[in-house]
Parts: sequence; C-alpha cells; structure tokens
Amino acid sequence: MIKFVICEDSDEALETAGKYVIKAMMNYDIEYKVLKFKEYNNKFKKVMDDDTDIKIYILVIELPTISGLEIASEIREYDDESIIIFVTAHSECKNDIFYSRLGAIDFISKYNRYEERLADTITYVIDKMYKKRVLSFTYNYVQTKLRYKEINYIEKAHDFESVESFSYVLFCTSFEYFDIKTISPKFGHNFGSIV
Repeated sequence: MIKFVICEDSDEALETAGKYVIKAMMNYDIEYKVLKFKEYNNKFKKVMDDDTDIKIYILVIELPTISGLEIASEIREYDDESIIIFVTAHSECKNDIFYSRLGAIDFISKYNRYEERLADTITYVIDKMYKKRVLSFTYNYVQTKLRYKEINYIEKAHDFESVESFSYVLFCTSFEYFDIKTISPKFGHNFGSIV
C-alpha cells in the first residue's frame, strides 16, 4: 500500500491536496490511502516511524510549530526510501529545499499550475516505483525476470497428469504466453518475488 502523507497548514489546503492526489491516482489500480495532518504531532510521527508501507510525503514549508524542511530532515534520519514533495506559496524557498539535500523529488508552487504539477509529479513517482518491479522465477534451469507492466494476467490451471501439480501460464505483452510447468504447488499466493 502507498500512503500519501499530506501536511498542510489549513483545512482548505489539506482538502485541495487530497483531492488532487485522488484524481491523480485514478489512473492506477494500486491500493493507497491519503492521510492528512495540519501539524507535526504524535500521530504524524507514528506514521513516519511505520516502515511497512511506501510513503509519499506532501509537505508545506511553513507550518505553525515546525517547518516542512525540519520534518523532511527528521524523515531522512531513518528513511531514505520515502518520496518527499514540497508545496509552498513561497517560491523563494526553492533553493533552500534543494540545497538541504533532503532528496526532495519536487518543489511545487501553489500559485503556478499547482494541480497539474502535483498530478504530474505523482504520475512520475508511481511510474518510477513500478517500472522496476519484476516477477522472478526459474524455468528449465534459467532464471527469468518479467517486468510487471509486461504481464497482462496470470492463469492457474490443474495439471491433468498429477492431482497435486499446477501449471501457471503468463500472458504477456511481449509474447503470447509463457508456460511455467516446473513451479511447485508451494508457489501459491507467493507468486514470484519482487526485486
């Protein structure tokens, strides 16, 4: 699951950012959740400390008690994998963001094509994340990797020669099908490994 963690200083800004995230994610069949915070608090810290999900942070620079840059710095102390997107009405902060070396993926001005830029950045991030995902398996002593985006669907059928054996067929974009008869029934729901 992907968690979009939005930290904005007003209810209106939170709703707007949440709406844009939902609109951008309509193009994907990926489980996600939008979490909204008006401030850095214990609930935010709990989400930040949870390393079970992929997180995309959308942080405003100027908050009442702590800046978005300070939050990002704390995120980076323990988490180099999460994506950070900064949103602000202060375009003069752009250099501070990139000089801070916090690994921000983008800086988006609220006054310059905000919806379009946020949607484009989310699309870029999601495509980049899932571009590298592959299904790994061994067939005829050959290790094979298929990118997820090349797999149209996977079909599981009983092998009529043996009651306990199953056959898996991958239907892919690059070729019509790929028969995987050597995979044991242990394969089950743990189909392949994500690399």
